[in-house]
Amino acid sequence: MAKDTSNNRTQYSESKMKLGISITPTGKELLSEMAKTTKLSRSELVERLSRGYISIKSELTNTILTLDFETKSGDANGSKNESKFPALKNIAVSQVSSAEAPPTSAEVAELNQALAEKEQNIATLQEKLTAYQKHKSTESVLKQTIAEKEYQISELQAQVKQLQDQEAHQSRSEEENQEAIAAWQQKITEQGQTIAQLQAQVNQLQQTHDVLKNTTVPKEHYEAIQAQLLEAQQQQDHQSQNQSISDQEYEALEYKLQQQYQIVESLQAQLQSVKTPHAKESQLRSQLHLQQETIQSLEEKVHRLQQVSAIGEYHLNRWRTHSF
Repeated sequence: MAKDTSNNRTQYSESKMKLGISITPTGKELLSEMAKTTKLSRSELVERLSRGYISIKSELTNTILTLDFETKSGDANGSKNESKFPALKNIAVSQVSSAEAPPTSAEVAELNQALAEKEQNIATLQEKLTAYQKHKSTESVLKQTIAEKEYQISELQAQVKQLQDQEAHQSRSEEENQEAIAAWQQKITEQGQTIAQLQAQVNQLQQTHDVLKNTTVPKEHYEAIQAQLLEAQQQQDHQSQNQSISDQEYEALEYKLQQQYQIVESLQAQLQSVKTPHAKESQLRSQLHLQQETIQSLEEKVHRLQQVSAIGEYHLNRWRTHSF
């Protein structure tokens, strides 16, 4: 059966031409199905699609072509009476998501509002996170500072206790030193009194010596006295080698006594001038030891002189008795 093409010749003023394109079998099948549904031939369907008379709406649409024509009065749907196709001004292309239709202005506004809220929430959370991190950092610094301060306090408390112990020990030491100094001063005073007594004994012996020296004794009595004196001297300790009574010995003894008086006076002066209690005690011990040795030596000499004087007085009295 011959195909009727009379309508095609009357509908379009342009002559037809073959379209040399290749499509897939699926595309060819879909094109035939759409032509059957619209009751158009496949060429007419393509013609109307290209002229913008037919728009295909699909969920798979990802590109929209908008045709802008210089429209004139007439049938916009492409009626059979149309003699001339309006001129094409512009073709606008817009991309659409393959699974969604283009969003409306209300949807865009809603999305913008939701985005703004999300951004605000993110900013708020960021501020909270920053504040929390700052708080944690500050808390860590405070804990470290507190630990350092507690350590410093413990160190200071230990130092204070150590100073208190040292002060208490120093106070006890000063009291003990003062007591020791007072004891040494008492000993020095007693030694001074002993020296004074020895000086008096030396003076008395000196007087006895002078009497014996100035008394005229016969030769035989003098020789007897000398013999007895020699015997008494031999009975003394081996350390007392020279027991003769002489002016030099008395002068030396008196000189040493004067030195001891000077030592006592020096010690009393030094007690007032020495600054350190330990130095006072050490110096007093040394001086007192020297003084004790001198006193011991003086006592030994006085003892020997007393023995010699006693022997001399005994023989002098016997001589006086026989003479008178």
